[in-house]
Amino acid sequence: MSNNKLKPKKDSLVEIVDKYSNDYIACVNYFFKIKWSTGFYCEKCGCTHYSFIKSRKKQYVVK
Repeated sequence: MSNNKLKPKKDSLVEIVDKYSNDYIACVNYFFKIKWSTGFYCEKCGCTHYSFIKSRKKQYVVK
């Protein structure tokens, strides 16, 4: 018996498009959580504060 652990199945690109193509906020939250799974931090200075650019057409809130 091997000691290899199975990795959780990752969504395919088609599944991601199906899930998030009509829900902008959910899409942003999905990629935010992938990029910063332990919470946001600046890779350069380690700061944990962030803000979104308000001049963008779509506004969103990260949960």
